[in-house]
Amino acid sequence: MKTQQKEFDRDGYLVFDTEIPQSFFSVLCEETDRLISEHDNGRGRVQDAWEMSYMMKQIALLPLIREKVSEMHGGKRADAFQTLNFRVGTEQKFHSDTIHFQSEPANLMAAAWVAFEPTDSDYGPLQVVPGSHLWPTMTMQDFGFPPDSGNYAVYNSCYEPAIQDMINERGVKPVQVHLKPGQCLIWAANLLHGGSPIVDRDRTRRSMVTHYFLGGADSYWTPLLSGNQRRMRIPKWIR
Repeated sequence: MKTQQKEFDRDGYLVFDTEIPQSFFSVLCEETDRLISEHDNGRGRVQDAWEMSYMMKQIALLPLIREKVSEMHGGKRADAFQTLNFRVGTEQKFHSDTIHFQSEPANLMAAAWVAFEPTDSDYGPLQVVPGSHLWPTMTMQDFGFPPDSGNYAVYNSCYEPAIQDMINERGVKPVQVHLKPGQCLIWAANLLHGGSPIVDRDRTRRSMVTHYFLGGADSYWTPLLSGNQRRMRIPKWIR
C-alpha cells in the first residue's frame, strides 16, 4: 500500500485490479453498446448512464474503487457524482478535470476509469502526463483570457493549445495507459490526460469513467464557465 501511495503522490495516477469477474465484461460491453445506440450525445459517449443502467450504477459505486480513491487522498470520502461511458477512444486533447469540476477547498475531486475490454496503442488509449497534478491549477483567466470568455469554442481553440504548450515547455513525455478488462486507472483532479489517436478504427475501447468529489468540500463550481462570478454546480450524487 505504501508503494501505491508513493506512486500516486509522485505520478498523480494509479492502476489496480477491481476484481470484477471476467465473465461480466461481455455483458458490460453489450450494455455499453445499447446505451451508446440509444443515448449518444453526439460526442461518442453517454453521460450519467448510471441513471439508465443498474450495471453502470454498480460500477460507479463499487466499494473497492471508492476505497482506493479515498485511500490515495488521505482517507477522504469519495462520493460519485457523474459517469461517462465510451465505445471508442475520445482522441480528446490534454486537459485537467479542474477546468470542468472544482471545489472549495480546491482540487477535492478524482476520477476512475474502468476498462471493459483490452486497450493498446491501436485503440486510442488514455494517455496521461505523469506528475502534472503538481503543476499550477489553471483557469481560463490564468491563461490570459478575459472574464466570462469561457465556453467550449474557446476551450477548444485556446485552452487546449495552452495546455499543450505547458507540456512542451516542461519537456514531460505523456504515457499511454494500456489496461486489461477489469483494471482501473484512478487519477488526481489536476492530472493532465487525454485520448491517444485511434489507429484501428474498426476496434472498440469500451470503458467507463466515474467522477468523484472528496469529503471536506464546502461548495462546487465550473471554472470553464466562470468569470467575474463563479458558475456554481450542485452535484447529483450517485447513491
